[in-house]
Amino acid sequence: MDSSDKFKDEDMSLIKLEQPDPENMAQVNLQEVALRVPDNRQERLLFLKEQTRQIVRTYAQQCKQDGKKRNPLNAEDLQKLDLLLQALSNIEGLTTNMEKEIKLKFSLELIMDGIPKTAMYKFPEPLPRKAKAAWQKYEAENWGAGAEHELLDDDEDVKAEPSEATSPTSPTSPIYKPTNSSGIRLLRRPRPGHSIYGTQGIMRGILIDPYGKMRTYKFDDTFVRPSHKVFGHNGLEVGQWWPLQMCALRDGAHGTKMGGIAGSDNLGATSIVVSGGYADMDKDLGDVILYSGSNSHSNTDPNTPLISKDTKCLVRSYQRGCLVRVIRSASGASSISPSVGYRYEGLYRITAQQQRTNPNGGAYLRFRFERIEDQDPIDTSRPTAKEKRDYEKVRDGY
Repeated sequence: MDSSDKFKDEDMSLIKLEQPDPENMAQVNLQEVALRVPDNRQERLLFLKEQTRQIVRTYAQQCKQDGKKRNPLNAEDLQKLDLLLQALSNIEGLTTNMEKEIKLKFSLELIMDGIPKTAMYKFPEPLPRKAKAAWQKYEAENWGAGAEHELLDDDEDVKAEPSEATSPTSPTSPIYKPTNSSGIRLLRRPRPGHSIYGTQGIMRGILIDPYGKMRTYKFDDTFVRPSHKVFGHNGLEVGQWWPLQMCALRDGAHGTKMGGIAGSDNLGATSIVVSGGYADMDKDLGDVILYSGSNSHSNTDPNTPLISKDTKCLVRSYQRGCLVRVIRSASGASSISPSVGYRYEGLYRITAQQQRTNPNGGAYLRFRFERIEDQDPIDTSRPTAKEKRDYEKVRDGY
């Protein structure tokens, strides 16, 4: 197991988190909590469908004019709706089909414009303002159009590190089922001044999810993250270091929490993680990396390589000459791999694509990455002594 991912399998008895009670929303401070949204696409879809249905069936109907009487939302309803709206504003992996399934446009429009055909009630601020901001964000992203080309953690053929592929957020986890009458769970935020999880800490913008036998992490839906869908450095500095791969995703360095390749199969890879997962086929020589796509080790056909979605991504990068961000993991076999965590090594370009034979006698594609010139050298001084000390404190939680 990669030492940087050891925190995922910690017994939760090590973390003493007093979680807010979603059944008693009147006592919840919205600045201190976030709505827990499942990671898996199918679970997330079911959860959001159920919750957005509440907007229409419960909240909107509750506000509907009935003769001269109307029953506006109470404080507890508004609290729940505010949390849901925040989650709806930051949907991971939104596709056009998902938008239709959860009726996202309709729900946001309902909150922005109030009950159709009547001006007797409007959702109070700041809800309409937040709904409008979410609408504008998704409008700029064309409501998930083209997202089917993006590589996601729960794609069946994702290239992942062994330890991360079996994490609690794996698509093999049980289907989402509400565990309380409101159907929601809340995650507590750390205090802003926390040395590790606070606004200046190495785990900033990340929350601990204590629901389950093993520790998992989720993004704080109020934390503004740069897009990873950018070629080039994307504002990163060579040598930048993170305790977990998820932190690299937070800063726009990579695009998946578990996958080794990020990008799209129509545009190419924006980044890769060199983790040593395919040690018998990949080679890390520093400025030159020989890297294979997913499922390369499992093919038994000696003539035809398996072309998975992320292998297509690498092929497209080779064809287009894309510059690819390279991140090294502590689990890598190279002598220059970081001692713990993950480190940004700079930009590489795929200069060759070759068909090879795996230990099972099957064909696979291997790609030659070469580090480009005119950039800062690889910074083997990272992580620093302080970063290593902070890394050890991640397990303490908040």
